[in-house]
Amino acid sequence: MLRLFVCAVAMLVVCAGGVLGEELKGKIKSVGNHVLTVTAEGKDHELQIARETRLLGPNGDPLNDGLKNPHLKEGEEVTAKYEKKDGKEVASEVKLVGKK
Repeated sequence: MLRLFVCAVAMLVVCAGGVLGEELKGKIKSVGNHVLTVTAEGKDHELQIARETRLLGPNGDPLNDGLKNPHLKEGEEVTAKYEKKDGKEVASEVKLVGKK
């Protein structure tokens, strides 16, 4: 019974971690040194890009060259998952939205 309780608490902690992050969908305004500015719903978000940040193409494959990838440019649509840390928005994942 104790094992079941411990597993349930562990799952709750894992699931709660995903809820704490935020997601936005918008267009790239600019690409800088470790910063990706995305405009979503009329507001600019300066997303800090860390070493752990996953940069993905529309099909989910990792983008080579990080922020220097030619597909990460002004006007491209992206979805981004981020967390607020020390007053900054730190991206955990940025994915290009595919053309339909």
